[in-house]
Amino acid sequence: MKITEKTKTRVFALALIGVLIMTTLLGGCSKKAEETSSAPEPPKTFTFPLTGTETTDESLTQRRPLIAKIENGKSSDVRPQYGVSFADVVYETVTEGGITRLDCIYQSEIPEEVGNIRSARNLDVTLVPQYRGLLFDSGASAPTIAELRAGLGDTRIEHGAAGDALYRRVDFRKAPHDVFVSLAKAYEYAETKRQLETSFTDFKGLSFGVNNKEITTTDATDIHVLVGGQNDDWHFDSATKEYLLDEDGTPLTDAANEDKQISVSNVIVMWVAYHHGNAQNSLGSDEPGADMNAGGDVSIFRDGKRIDGTWATDGLTPPRFYDANGVEIKLAKGKSWIMCPNVGTPVEATAPVPETDADADADTAE
Repeated sequence: MKITEKTKTRVFALALIGVLIMTTLLGGCSKKAEETSSAPEPPKTFTFPLTGTETTDESLTQRRPLIAKIENGKSSDVRPQYGVSFADVVYETVTEGGITRLDCIYQSEIPEEVGNIRSARNLDVTLVPQYRGLLFDSGASAPTIAELRAGLGDTRIEHGAAGDALYRRVDFRKAPHDVFVSLAKAYEYAETKRQLETSFTDFKGLSFGVNNKEITTTDATDIHVLVGGQNDDWHFDSATKEYLLDEDGTPLTDAANEDKQISVSNVIVMWVAYHHGNAQNSLGSDEPGADMNAGGDVSIFRDGKRIDGTWATDGLTPPRFYDANGVEIKLAKGKSWIMCPNVGTPVEATAPVPETDADADADTAE
């Protein structure tokens, strides 16, 4: 068969079209591959051990917890306190005279300064090591000082030792309610003056997550607890999933955080067996002591629900919580407030009564 010039031209045109099609297809694939490869990967996140929340800065999750001993008396010389709302975990424990005192544990957020700082107690000997924390306080009774030195050593950085390198007396509070500590300077002081570690890569925190469906829960949105002589009332806000705190009928606020009312994701009632006679304060009042490693009963409130169980710790890590069947109870992500009333103290927890059809009909009739 004779190939004419016309046929050659047609074949050449078809070949050229094929080349153009292939070039377009390859170019599109190359562009798509380039777009895919250039898409940024989501940043890696790390979990704060005491809140379960996340950050992209791993070093923040490894900071050593700072524990400030803050008073919680009922007078205007004491309240509102400064910096309590920034704490990841707060322990409210009983002191002499029925008042309570706070161990505010800071790790995910480190405020510039907190107060009012007051004296340490016997229970700090067993509480502080659970969090591998550094304790900041304004002193202690002689017997308690001996216990603190033996149990905590240089990890207790008290007012008398650190002085104005960390502490100051403010002019808007009367003594002894006027001592504040600079947490912003705490890590540098611990490293340079005490040669202490200020970060850990193996720190074990609290346990967070969704609880096993087998765990028994009851509705509980309003909680009342008498901690010593302190009336604590919590109300669950379903919009924020947090509990708001009133003490003695008044919202407890934070003067360092625009007078924000204290709110947390977890309210924990952890019963403690207090003992007496180990020490007396400067006024001669008997100081209650407690072993914070002893374990006992617990009620946990999260997401508007109550879960009863027990608490336990090995003394070197924060407490774990278990239901009646030994299943671990996990906390909601966020901050926690742990009230420590004496063993046998009752807890009142209620929930709104569901509206019935009769109630709805009555409302319509009105």
